[in-house]
Amino acid sequence: MDFLHGKVIRIVYGTAHFGKSLFWDASALLFAFYLTEIVGFSAQQMGWILGVTLVLNAGFDLFIGFAMNSFVTNARAASIAHLAGILIASAAFVSFCGIGLIPEDFRYAGALIALIIFRLGYAIGDVPQNAFMSFISFNDSDRARIAATRYVAAGIALLVLTLSFSPIIRLDDVDQQADLFFFAAVIIAIIAISCSTLLALFSRDRHVFGEHVPGPESHQNANCNGANQYFFPVLLASVAVLSLVAPAFNNLEAYFTAYALPAGAAAAYFMTSVAVGKVISQFLWARLGASIGLLNTLQFAAFTMVMACIVFGTTARQGGVFALGSGAFFGAAYGGLLMSLWGLCAKATALTPESTARRFGMFTFFSKMGRSASMIMLGYLLGLFDYTEAEMGAFYMSLIMSLIPLTGAVIIFAVSFKLSGSEQTER
Repeated sequence: MDFLHGKVIRIVYGTAHFGKSLFWDASALLFAFYLTEIVGFSAQQMGWILGVTLVLNAGFDLFIGFAMNSFVTNARAASIAHLAGILIASAAFVSFCGIGLIPEDFRYAGALIALIIFRLGYAIGDVPQNAFMSFISFNDSDRARIAATRYVAAGIALLVLTLSFSPIIRLDDVDQQADLFFFAAVIIAIIAISCSTLLALFSRDRHVFGEHVPGPESHQNANCNGANQYFFPVLLASVAVLSLVAPAFNNLEAYFTAYALPAGAAAAYFMTSVAVGKVISQFLWARLGASIGLLNTLQFAAFTMVMACIVFGTTARQGGVFALGSGAFFGAAYGGLLMSLWGLCAKATALTPESTARRFGMFTFFSKMGRSASMIMLGYLLGLFDYTEAEMGAFYMSLIMSLIPLTGAVIIFAVSFKLSGSEQTER
């Protein structure tokens, strides 16, 4: 792919991913806090409602991946399906973020219904937009750049959310928080629809988004991976592990900001520092992926995550530059793991456009199942201690936010190292 052509594709695709990420990052970062602190649910209720609807989301992903497999075989079809899903998700997202404004007797049922529709709409938009990667990438260098573009866009979305919602989270007036959450949700939905529409319009031009025709390097890489029959199953297991452990950090960021950090710059910008680390690091991860390969990059990212968890667990509660620095370090490591895994998934489907939607449906199925289990676990863990208590609450939250992701990073490192070794042997 030539430089200018590739840049146009990455910008348009990244814009669509930015819009979709506003939904995903809001659900990952803010839904738990919104349900417990604004809507008034207990931690256990929050864990179960988010966990159960994520199980449904995983099932939707798998079903949609198989159902769309014969339809989503090119960029144009993928963009149309993506836009349809975003329209459904937008309406449900706004409804969910208005739950804090309705009478308490209707809140649980309302939240459950809105979340189920949101998960369905998100799945309809998510699977084809993920599959889009395989239709516009032809070698490891392409995949690394496109996967990095995804997470630059996602990181910018996260920056927008953290800068917008950090002041809301620290307000003492719950009614004001509920009003602002709803108002912000309307704006987010408008942006997401606009970004998806842009992708659909651009994908009509075959000069920009042509049919997927893998080049020689795609054949070579796919054959290398095809020699290892465990490549895709191990990839699925890795994303399940990451999705199980990462929410222990991501979903507690808002709680850590509200209750663990003293008032000041650290409290105001902690969530933003995580997003900044995720965005800035993508340029380095993309270069690394293009130079040493995605699998080696995954190993290095997993090792970096181990170091980031240790640094966060030992320094973040001191606040100030320690909280901001350790947050940025974690964001950078997490961004590397995401970029590598999604790039590898695109690589695994490089030669099979007829099964791209199905494979990405499986990939997101395992991702959502891991996250579902994580949400139920976090709801249980938050119920074991008073997370609003400054000293001990901060200690237990930092323990959860460091030890659980560290365990997952060690597993991913070991598995990817073994896979890399077997791939080298079979070559």
